[in-house]
Amino acid sequence: MKKIILVKIIMMIMMGMFLISCEKNPMERLSDPFAEGALNTWSGVFKIYDDDLITGGNVAFIPSDLSPPDNNMTLDFLDTNDNPPEGRKCLRFTWNGQDLDWSGKNEHDWAGMSLIVATHWSLYDATPSKDLSAAGYTKITFKATAVIDSNTYVKFEGPISTTTAAPTRGGTRYLRLNSTELGDWQSYTINFNTADFKSVKDYFKIVIEFPQGMNNGPYGNGGIVLVDDIRYER
Repeated sequence: MKKIILVKIIMMIMMGMFLISCEKNPMERLSDPFAEGALNTWSGVFKIYDDDLITGGNVAFIPSDLSPPDNNMTLDFLDTNDNPPEGRKCLRFTWNGQDLDWSGKNEHDWAGMSLIVATHWSLYDATPSKDLSAAGYTKITFKATAVIDSNTYVKFEGPISTTTAAPTRGGTRYLRLNSTELGDWQSYTINFNTADFKSVKDYFKIVIEFPQGMNNGPYGNGGIVLVDDIRYER
């Protein structure tokens, strides 16, 4: 009797190992949640950041080919010092307002970062975009606050828009907020068309803008932007 029980236990263990071996690579499920079935389509939510970057992709600094960290920009995915509204951590992006080298040009009127599909900024062009349109997403939601001067703005952007009409023709849908609008942690929404998620190479962007710096104008102080709970939703 004991032998029969032992044989059954061994068979159950072997069957479990077989089933596990047939599963998709967990990293593949993480980096392509819709195609790999990791996303329950009925939930209608794809988390981009929630205490950690959940996309399987990476980050790129803009407007230059700079791999984080850069001397004038910093990024912390695990900031615990700014009272995040969800969980224990939030994303903290800073720019000190100083020059960024962009194809030999010194840029000091804006700087930003992008959460990208590629696993490294140098692979951005070579990495295929992701088609997330079948999930039916219609908006990006997130929570944010910032420490910026009154003459500085923060622009939050999503994937490239598919519309052929201004103002997003060839660009992105976005929210552009000032210091008053970003004074405390608040929830924000950027509305999209489902087709805007057809060819995703950038999940989410944060850009600090100092308009007075255009045409070799004065330097600004940059700023600090805190973001949490970034999601694609229906």
